Amino acid sequence: METRILSKVLHLACFQGWRPERLDAPPPLGAWETEIVMPYVAPYLSGTVSDTDAAGLLVGLRRVQASEADGLESEVYLAVLGLIAIAEGGGFELQLEDRASRAGGSKCATVKVDKNPTLPLADGKSAPRSH
Repeated sequence: METRILSKVLHLACFQGWRPERLDAPPPLGAWETEIVMPYVAPYLSGTVSDTDAAGLLVGLRRVQASEADGLESEVYLAVLGLIAIAEGGGFELQLEDRASRAGGSKCATVKVDKNPTLPLADGKSAPRSH
């Protein structure tokens, strides 16, 4: 996913109530230009997103999906859907990938998720992992 798309999606989630743990200050909600938003969400363009942050992100992204889906560019909407699916599994890791050497010439973020996620049971406890 291109970092400009990821930064827009994270900014939309902030606009819909997500309060990220690792941000010193929230991004300006009145500004949508990538150059303005990117420095605010930069801590989330690469690194680990905790279970708590993923849960909050999930809520924010579902609000984006419910309230703003019709007005989003298709690539932004697909990114919202993709991050919803990822955040449903709990914490995850984003890794910035420099594709300048490839055809696109832009930076992208890739997501790594636990191959053996712990799934919640109906009673709120976690199922043991099998190895």
